[in-house]
Amino acid sequence: MLFDTASDPDEFFDLGECAKHADTIEGIHDCLAQWDRRMSQRVTMPDAEIAALAAGSGRRSVSLGLHDGC
Repeated sequence: MLFDTASDPDEFFDLGECAKHADTIEGIHDCLAQWDRRMSQRVTMPDAEIAALAAGSGRRSVSLGLHDGC
C-alpha cells in the first residue's frame, strides 16, 4: 500500500498498484533491502532455506514505515 498523505491524509486511495508510482515503489524496496542487509538483521538459517522462502514471495510483503528517501 502506498498513500500520498499530502493530498489524501485519510489514506483512502492506495497508489501501490499504480504504474505512475513504480519508481517510488522500487525505491522503497531498495531502501528496505538495504536496511534488511544490516548486520543486526542476520539470522542463523542456511542460505538455501532463505532462498526457498524468498522464491515464493513475488516481492510481496508488508512493510511499515514512512518513505522519505534513503
